[in-house]
Amino acid sequence: MTLFINQGNPAPRDLLPGGKASFTIDVDSDVPFSGLETIRVTFPPGVTFPQPGAVHYINEADGTNTDLPYQWDGRVLRFEHTVNLTPGAQRQNGFYSVDVQALQNAAPGDHVQQPDGLVIGLNTQAPLRFHVGTPPASGGIVHLSTTVDLQLTASGAWTNTGLEVTLPEAGTYQLDVDIRGQLDSVPPVNAFIVARLWNATSDTALPHSERLVSQIIDGNRGAAQYGKNATSPINERITVNAPTAIRLEVKRVNNFGTSTIAAGIYSDSDGYTSFRYQKVAP
Repeated sequence: MTLFINQGNPAPRDLLPGGKASFTIDVDSDVPFSGLETIRVTFPPGVTFPQPGAVHYINEADGTNTDLPYQWDGRVLRFEHTVNLTPGAQRQNGFYSVDVQALQNAAPGDHVQQPDGLVIGLNTQAPLRFHVGTPPASGGIVHLSTTVDLQLTASGAWTNTGLEVTLPEAGTYQLDVDIRGQLDSVPPVNAFIVARLWNATSDTALPHSERLVSQIIDGNRGAAQYGKNATSPINERITVNAPTAIRLEVKRVNNFGTSTIAAGIYSDSDGYTSFRYQKVAP
């Protein structure tokens, strides 16, 4: 009689640094067999059995899920179970599920324990394979790539600038935006530009994110052309439960008169409009 042990699919099991999951173990034999066996799991460097963790036997035939006792010494996990391999089907009616966690500092790439990652009986062995991926970026910065012309937009109408970041995962993020706005007109005029952050995932404005970017006021009819460039910041925090897209929106408002020559958001070597995000808490 020969027992066989293997890691179930997928193998390698994908993990992210610090991430938890579970992997499966299959046991079968070349002949029918029933008996108490000890299964040993040796985790490769960079991967561990989490605390608290669990080992289960999941019976696919009757749908039961049995929590199994185990011993853990910091590197090797041991548990016992009665293996039942019935005549005509030299495979159990279920499989083992074992919790696993990649260390926070685990290097991206394959982490393999072979040939003795999995052991049953006296010395029946199989490799144990995991792949630690690269975690999503916790921060980044993007710059507005083109001028946003507000001259033809209706007064008070919000406009999507196209400047957007995607917060990659759940957590709390610091958002820092610099907006360069320009207004130019012939008095009398009172015109201004307002910016805000818009949560494109929930389709709602980020509360209290509105900022006055630039304003020109001159009530003297017949005065010379009057223009202004200004850069204003938005600094806010947001907590999200899933990947979330945040974009910059702006509007031009003509209180009286109008910005008859120019109104827009600019981004070039004389002053960039930028959007930075950084994860600051889980």
